[in-house]
Amino acid sequence: SIRREYVLPDGVAHKRGYVVDLDKMSNPAEKKRKRPGPGERETNKEPEMQVLSLSNERFIVPEALFNPSDLGIDQAGIAEAIVQAVESCPPDLHQLLYSNVLLVGGSSLFPGFAERVYADLRPLVPDAFEVNVTLAEDPITAGWKGASQLAASKEFDQLA
Repeated sequence: SIRREYVLPDGVAHKRGYVVDLDKMSNPAEKKRKRPGPGERETNKEPEMQVLSLSNERFIVPEALFNPSDLGIDQAGIAEAIVQAVESCPPDLHQLLYSNVLLVGGSSLFPGFAERVYADLRPLVPDAFEVNVTLAEDPITAGWKGASQLAASKEFDQLA
């Protein structure tokens, strides 16, 4: 099944969100919970959880990054934005830039994201150029780390 349920973090009982194991939930022994009868109070009450159920939305949202026009947004998708960025640089750098596409940010962690970027980018790049798409080692903090290293460098004042 493509359906997943996510328990959202509340900052108290759940510091981090997590995916509910639906196999355990489908097991009647795990799912069964004693409910208090009339006049009884519930003991060991678990904190209320916010659960987000997703099915095909899991695929629609990432798809919007590649084809925003599907949602009526007049913007370039990821591959087109990469081409626009490279084309705005001096032509001597195009080959180098296309061979060093680095994916950063949390969205790059979607399953198959790097492969999809490559598949969408390859037809847009001249055949003579190598295309290499790499996922950063820690994509969530890579952008910040790179910017902080640049800001701390001696060359930063000349670039800014």
